[in-house]
Amino acid sequence: MEAIFKNNTPLDADTMFELNWFYISLNTRGATLKRVASSVCAVILCGASVLWAVKSGAWTLCVPVFLAGALIGAVPFIQKMRAKSQFKRNLKGKFDIGYMNEFTFCRSDFSVRNSQSSVSSDYRAVKRWYETGRYFFLFIDEKKAFMIDKRRFTKGSARDFRAFLHEKCADAYRGGKPSTRPKKP
Repeated sequence: MEAIFKNNTPLDADTMFELNWFYISLNTRGATLKRVASSVCAVILCGASVLWAVKSGAWTLCVPVFLAGALIGAVPFIQKMRAKSQFKRNLKGKFDIGYMNEFTFCRSDFSVRNSQSSVSSDYRAVKRWYETGRYFFLFIDEKKAFMIDKRRFTKGSARDFRAFLHEKCADAYRGGKPSTRPKKP
């Protein structure tokens, strides 16, 4: 079969962390809500402090409120950075990483090859799939997922691949960027 899409995604500590972080956020109730609430609080505090300063002219009193808002907004990002450094420390020597996953997607099936193994399957094996700003996640079961970097297509494009996945695995789609989901005719 002729390949429609080809992708080479490295399996390194950064991609392993992204998969782990994504999986945790899927299985942590309210994780997204907490990040959104933190951002909203930050915007409100920062905005209120600037308005207060403009109206009253008391800039020195507004600085602590502004800094508190900025700190609250930064908490989710600080948590992710700390989690990433901890994950990398824990990963050392435990997994064989540092190789390239070569994905080949044909009309009826797909394959994944690397220096460790080779797997072929049809699209019915994809139980669910998600999309983020940088990756497609194809879950084969609860614990196994393929992670495809959107920037690493050697044949085809991420936009065309998204439409292809909607065609082949429409029932398995669970989330992503809704504005980019193809419209049904």
